[in-house]
This record gives sequence, C-alpha cells and structure tokens, in this order.
Amino acid sequence: MKNFVISTVLLISWELNAQVALPTFQAVHYSNSGTVTLTNCSSTGKSGPSQSDCNSEYSGTSLEGLITVTSGIQKWTVPYSTTYTVEAYGAEGGGSYGGKGAKMSGDFSLGEGDVIIILVGQKGLTSSPMSSGGGGTFVVKQSGSTYSLTTHSVYVTPLIIAGGGGGSSSSSTTTQNGTTSTSGQTGYGGWGSPQSGGSSGSGGNGTGGSGGGGGGGGFSGNGTGYSLGKSFLNGGTGGIRSDGSSTAIDGGFGGGGGARNNSGSFFGGGAGGGYSGGGGAAGTTSTVDNAGGGGSYNSGSNTSNASGNRSGHGQVIISW
Repeated sequence: MKNFVISTVLLISWELNAQVALPTFQAVHYSNSGTVTLTNCSSTGKSGPSQSDCNSEYSGTSLEGLITVTSGIQKWTVPYSTTYTVEAYGAEGGGSYGGKGAKMSGDFSLGEGDVIIILVGQKGLTSSPMSSGGGGTFVVKQSGSTYSLTTHSVYVTPLIIAGGGGGSSSSSTTTQNGTTSTSGQTGYGGWGSPQSGGSSGSGGNGTGGSGGGGGGGGFSGNGTGYSLGKSFLNGGTGGIRSDGSSTAIDGGFGGGGGARNNSGSFFGGGAGGGYSGGGGAAGTTSTVDNAGGGGSYNSGSNTSNASGNRSGHGQVIISW
C-alpha cells in the first residue's frame, strides 16, 4: 500500500512528501470495549466543522476532549491494540432528489496510539431546481513517523471511504447514489453529456465553463469543470458556486461538486465526492439531469457494503 502525506492546512497533495500540521498526541481513557460515533458536528456546506463545533458535539460523550480538528478534518487516537469495526457513511446529495450516500464497513487491526484521521461528508445543498453533490466520508491512518519538527509532516494510508450521492434536478425521477464501486458514476443530461466519473482515486469530470455542475473530488485527484470538488488529499472542500443566481448550491464538504442555477434557465447538478469522484451534469429547463455518485473503498476484512444507504450527512462509527 502506498503511503500519502497531509499538509499543514490539510491541503494534501498526492505526492509522498506533502506535509500537514497535526496536533500533539493526547491520552485516551476508554473501557476495553465500546463504540464511538463521529459526525459532521452540525456543520453544513462546502467546509467542515471547527474545533468548537466538535467540542460542543462531543461534550458529555466518550469523545469529549479527544477529537482535534484541523480545517474540518478530525483526528482520533486508537486506545487499544485490537480489531476495530469501522462503518463509514457518505453524505446525501442535496434536495429531494439527491442520491443517498454509500455505507462501507470492515474490520481493521489497529494498534494502541495509532492516529486515525477522519473527514465526515456533508449533505449537498439545493436551490430549486438544482442541487449539489454530497461529500464522501474518508477514514485514513497516519502510517509514518513525523520527519520534520517544523511542519509535523505525516504519511497517511486510506482505510475505508464511502461515496456521497450526486445532485440532480427537481424534475428528476432517477437518483445517482454513492456506489460501492471504486469508480465514480457517470453524470447525464444537457450539453457536454455524459461526463464520466473518476477511477483509482481520481476526481470526476464536470461541465466546462460556467454552465454546469462540478465533478466530485476523489481521494487523490480533484474533480474538473465548473465548481469542482476538491480531493481528500487537497483538503476535501466542496465545489464553490461562483456564478448564477443562488449562493446556496456549493458542494458538500468531502469533495461534493457544486451546482449552478442561473435564474432557473441553465443549471447543473454537482457530483458526489468519494474514493473516486462522480461525473457532473448540465441541463436546461427542459432537460432532466443527474450527476454521478462518488465511488468507495474498503481495505478491511469481513466487509459489508451497500450503495444508496445514507440520508443526510455522513458519519463514522468505530466499535471494538
């Protein structure tokens, strides 16, 4: 398995020598068995939660004081050397017709003190008749020693990733869910159709110019086109809506592609983020369009995976 590296603001490149500032290790206190659930900490839109958001979310739980947040991405330290079951759920695309997120579950042998880095995908947004893509949910392990005291650089290895659902028009009768395949789904509708999803960790394709929805971000590669979703290794920001009449259709955190609604005349659904991003979509008022859901990844044993399983925001459940 290749190793990967996180940067100081969690703008993480595919290169092996990119860098990130991660906070110092803190002790954990758990029983010998248990379950922890990590959420989006009530954050919405293209960016993830703040430290204060997660402090409030986990107050009074077994995670209180044990989650550190950097640029919306959460860090948790493994309390015991044992087998852990990790369930990851991608986020839903925006609106009533957004695709649902995938569910991925597997068992992992983890050691006491291992650092697990988690991005919880956030639901896409909507501005009728169009919605943006849901973010993928990413669980990776810090897998190398800090080699720079200045930047606290670390290597990371993906464990499990659940794809987010694609956005679609309100007239759609078909949804594009986050899929258990490692490849993202194709986006359909309007000019430039179809737009292919990514594969092998790359982002999905989106419509060029300012006319349509952005491709979803993958693990290593950004989406393309208008309002593209960023990859996990580049921070996982949702696609930023930069044209059209609405401000409410940025992509969901976790690489969801943004959408466009130009006074209801020209619009495009944003794709889902995931291990590989979905393809964006574009259409006119007479065209139904569906952006692709994001792909998923699971390196665990005893796997249990399901496409189109999750409504709302993503989450991660870890039990031992």
